[in-house]
Amino acid sequence: MTPSMPGIVLTCQAYMPLAEHMIDRYAAAWSGHPFTFRLPDGPAARAMAGRHPGRVELLPTREGEGRGRFRAAVLGLLADLEDDAWVWWCIDDKYPTRLDLASIEPIVAAIASGAPADVSGVLFCRCRRMLDPAYLTDDRAMLGGQQLLGRSMYQQIWIHQFLRVKALRTLFDGFPETIASAKEMDALIRSARLPGDHGLWVLDRNAVQFGESTTRGRLTRNCAASLRRGRGLPPGFEIGAERILIGRRPGLTAAFAGLFRQPSRPATPAVEASRTGMP
Repeated sequence: MTPSMPGIVLTCQAYMPLAEHMIDRYAAAWSGHPFTFRLPDGPAARAMAGRHPGRVELLPTREGEGRGRFRAAVLGLLADLEDDAWVWWCIDDKYPTRLDLASIEPIVAAIASGAPADVSGVLFCRCRRMLDPAYLTDDRAMLGGQQLLGRSMYQQIWIHQFLRVKALRTLFDGFPETIASAKEMDALIRSARLPGDHGLWVLDRNAVQFGESTTRGRLTRNCAASLRRGRGLPPGFEIGAERILIGRRPGLTAAFAGLFRQPSRPATPAVEASRTGMP
């Protein structure tokens, strides 16, 4: 599969080693993925981009080293893209550990051939609040032979997923110009209203597992171990005590055919995120 879709990476120059780790893990877990990762230009990004020919694109943004860098950086990475275009939204604080490609690749193909207008986002990681019916709607659909459940709001937007540009742009357009920290965006997400024509969906069962890279400003134990197996630990990062995996190991996929709406039914039980301090 040749690169054909932008991967929008929320990152900054100081965290570029984690962005590169995330890119490395996609290459390992999904060697034929279709993404060209877009990152804000800067000295650290330029040093890294040469190691990933054809897979990294650097764009000038209004990213600064302080307040407001998140909104400006994301909008800059989206600036030349049409509203209905699709991107892979992938922040540097997550990286893939396991992917059920039998479930994911048919949806990639369905998106490439033209997903319905009421599909503006597809999340493969059914975990955390995606297990709570309060954050789901009664809507059901099939895409690429996979069952989807409607999401009622932006919860779990920080987990890697497919989004139309308009969904991501509208969300960040609504953020204030100045944001003191990444954590502040969690509160903004909780109060943001999901437009009625920006349908967000989640697979009815878990198909991916992600590792979380940092917690409270320190590397997680799982990320540190993964970095050691790859390019090594970057300087300037402390290692914390927690090990955080999001979504348990994906199971076998079921096969469906066609693309159609289904009547409302109870959500299929799925797996929870794993958060543990054990090795």
